[in-house]
Amino acid sequence: MKISLIKLILLLPLLNYLLISFAQATPHKFLTPRKYFEKKVQSAPKYYVAPRAVIKVAPKYTAEALSEGVEGRVILSLKINELGQVTSVRLLLGLGFGLDRVAKMAAFKWKFRPAMRAGVAVPGRKTIKIKFIIEGESISK
Repeated sequence: MKISLIKLILLLPLLNYLLISFAQATPHKFLTPRKYFEKKVQSAPKYYVAPRAVIKVAPKYTAEALSEGVEGRVILSLKINELGQVTSVRLLLGLGFGLDRVAKMAAFKWKFRPAMRAGVAVPGRKTIKIKFIIEGESISK
């Protein structure tokens, strides 16, 4: 039985319809790797999880601040990449006497669990407060 090219062209839409309807009846068998991955990502939570500190490094008191008896807190805004490393530090509230500088240097040594969105690590921001108390040197939060 020979099928002419014209008959084959006329039968293609019908074959396409049958394949699509069969695939819709059993979608789990016909997921390509890309569609499977997209389905997994879509099913992941959509919410944002902020970065969390894993390693905190306390700054040292400067001699100038110790001699003047300066106490207080320094507030810093950190940018954190997908690997949990601090990429930039911005001073929001400072004390002076060299404490701002040492707080920034210590913040660059902090390590974080990166921010997550839909189960994927993304860059994030974190605001930290570093308290300077002469009795116990410095306390980080």
